[in-house]
Amino acid sequence: MSVGTALDLHVHTTVGSLDSSLRPETLAASLHTEGLDGALIAEHLAPWPERVAEEHRREGQLLIAGIELAFGADHLLVLGASRISSALARRLREAPTVMDAAMLVRTETEALIVLAHPFRYHRERWDSADPVRCVAERRLLDHIDAVEVLNGGCTDEENQLAFELASLRGLPMTGGSDAHEGRAVGYAVTQLRCNVATATDVIEMILSGQSEIQVRQQGRRLRWDGIDVRSKACK
Repeated sequence: MSVGTALDLHVHTTVGSLDSSLRPETLAASLHTEGLDGALIAEHLAPWPERVAEEHRREGQLLIAGIELAFGADHLLVLGASRISSALARRLREAPTVMDAAMLVRTETEALIVLAHPFRYHRERWDSADPVRCVAERRLLDHIDAVEVLNGGCTDEENQLAFELASLRGLPMTGGSDAHEGRAVGYAVTQLRCNVATATDVIEMILSGQSEIQVRQQGRRLRWDGIDVRSKACK
């Protein structure tokens, strides 16, 4: 049995994301093909019902029903220790501001709050002398647990800026493909150092720094520490 848990911590499916063509059974098959142990299904509308995960997960797969919250250019991934209800998801989406949503997560549930692709939509901040510090000084960062530093839908420059942001703020890092179709699953991976079985375990490992980011290149997973990718294969 291999040591560690490999997760794609940002995917969308047809169950709760209108812009996705990724069906639950295709996700489970793609995770198996990529040698991954699970995923965070961060739907745009509402989290997966538990019956969907039970019906489609393959043996040993950890399928976490989360949500992605969008407030203009600011997007949050919410990875709950327990399943986020549809009612809470609705309240989060309807929060007045992104900070209100983050604080509501804190009061209503135990969860990891991840700032997703922080430089994808904030192009205007790139015009400042130090775009990373410009974002790092926002009050929102005081309510964030981790930063998504490798996103399959971002440019290298956007991912690098996110990496520098997490480093500057001393925040844990996550990686996810942002897959909306099967072939994208597994492009970016959060590799935990121990075998885990629950969402609570995932949260604890990330917050304690027991993880690393990996990128898929030419059929292998390589450790990713910013733009420079180490040559040693992890798969």
